Amino acid sequence: MPDRKIAYEIKEHLGVINTGKSGWNKELNIVSWNGNDAKYDIRDWDEHHEKMSRGVTLSTWEMQKVVDLYLKNNTDKAVAKGREIEEQRRQRVEIARKASRNNDEEQPAEEPVQEEREYEECAPAGFDAMDESTGDDYTPF
Repeated sequence: MPDRKIAYEIKEHLGVINTGKSGWNKELNIVSWNGNDAKYDIRDWDEHHEKMSRGVTLSTWEMQKVVDLYLKNNTDKAVAKGREIEEQRRQRVEIARKASRNNDEEQPAEEPVQEEREYEECAPAGFDAMDESTGDDYTPF
């Protein structure tokens, strides 16, 4: 088999997808092969774009289909995840409501506490009272 040279021209470098241990980059480019119309191209390249691995070349329509499939798949997953999160939140709220209702039912309603007045506050002016903590007599004035 004769050594056939493949002509290529990278029309636009769109980005590096990954860098391998060998130092080659998996890239997305728009490449014209053998003078044909440029197409999307995914493959590994050496750092000088002189050597390449086998890859995948996609027309604009095929690339759009890949993007659409990717977005649809991830959108469906995101919607499912969002529904799951919302259901977990709803369950937590319901558990909290039940716990609150159970606490209200188990504990009798608290009766208002009437403040007790200190004896000294009610004592007539000039009345001597005793401080119970120290045993000292004092007048509340």
